[in-house]
Amino acid sequence: MRNMMIRKTLLGAFSVSLALFNAETAQAILVAFDPGEVLVGVGAPVEVALTISGLGDFEAPSLGAFDLDVSFDPMVLELDSVSYGDPVVGDQLDILGLGFPLSITTPFVGGVNLFELSFNTVSELNLLQTGSFTLARLSFITRMAGTSSLDISILALADAEGAPLSADAASGRISAISAVGEPGTLVLLAVALGAASRVGLRSRRRATPRAGW
Repeated sequence: MRNMMIRKTLLGAFSVSLALFNAETAQAILVAFDPGEVLVGVGAPVEVALTISGLGDFEAPSLGAFDLDVSFDPMVLELDSVSYGDPVVGDQLDILGLGFPLSITTPFVGGVNLFELSFNTVSELNLLQTGSFTLARLSFITRMAGTSSLDISILALADAEGAPLSADAASGRISAISAVGEPGTLVLLAVALGAASRVGLRSRRRATPRAGW
């Protein structure tokens, strides 16, 4: 009886330790923007990267598909283009670079839906995909002064086997400001000509002989 109680106590302690270990070592998946905040002048183009982190680094879990909405203020921002994949490590849903993923971009008023599905095998994604990478790059044109948040709605994330992945989303922000003008070209030219005229006048005065010499 005593041995049974000891075993139960040890088993309970082991279970608690294992739960704490898993909680500490579990890696949260995060979908976010890079950079998270951007300041640009009105009318200027701006590009942000939609990234994912916290996946297994060359191990499960990897990402096999995503379906995301990105919303923004259409009064401040106009979507210009969307390109999929990481500019450094390549499209991680096309891990062999064969051009086979299914990518669909669906703009709507005040936002855009981004969908991509990998056709790589489970082993290819789990063994060759990095833990953090760019999902897509979004280019905007700023239309007027103001600040627009970039909000992410995760409709679906799936691992290499198609099982759902849970993740957090972090909003971004783009602020457009009216450019503060520097002195115009004509103003600078007028200042330069005025300075040259004063220098020339002093030179002529020095060169003119005085009466009676």
